[in-house]
Amino acid sequence: SVEFEDEISKEVERDISSIRGVIRSVSLGKKVYLDTVAEITTTEILEEIRKLGLKPVNLEIIAEQKHLGSS
Repeated sequence: SVEFEDEISKEVERDISSIRGVIRSVSLGKKVYLDTVAEITTTEILEEIRKLGLKPVNLEIIAEQKHLGSS
């Protein structure tokens, strides 16, 4: 989840969900929970959020899953 100083509007949530690599975003108060593809890094997500003019104050990685193809 990414936490911000102020509550997140639906418009900002839509902007965040349009970031490359974000599959889904859900806002709950000051936090936005993200589902992302494995190919995008946390650093890249934060850079894109900052490009939107937003200033995250906290980042918490809740779970990371890697899906490996069968060989």
